[in-house]
Amino acid sequence: MGKVTNNKKPPKQKSIKELMSVEKTGADLTPEETERLAAYRCKKADQQRARREGKKSDQPKKKVS
Repeated sequence: MGKVTNNKKPPKQKSIKELMSVEKTGADLTPEETERLAAYRCKKADQQRARREGKKSDQPKKKVS
């Protein structure tokens, strides 16, 4: 018989949704998880900002009398 090796996979990272729910409960997150969550929120905030700016530029200018 061949030699059996114990190749254990590293623990699976929690999804962003899981991280948000854990944070809501008040449990502590690891520094890596906190960093991932902050990066995700920053990315989403930038997307929202770009969306708002795009909508503003699409609207015709209002005349001020």
